Amino acid sequence: MFQRAIRGQNLPKYLSSDHDPLYRFHQWQANLRVLEVTEIKTVPYVPLSHPFVERLIGAVRREYLDRTLF
Repeated sequence: MFQRAIRGQNLPKYLSSDHDPLYRFHQWQANLRVLEVTEIKTVPYVPLSHPFVERLIGAVRREYLDRTLF
């Protein structure tokens, strides 16, 4: 999926990721090594390390999930 997302674009020099187990998968690490992309991990349990993404997640939760009746 990552390869499809970056197809036809300039490769980033750095990529920020969280501590999801997906990003520890050996295929993910191998792809980053081949593409010469440096992975920068976020600080665990500190939402201020990515304020724009945290704001987007909060907006999605407020707009869509708060209105869902369970």
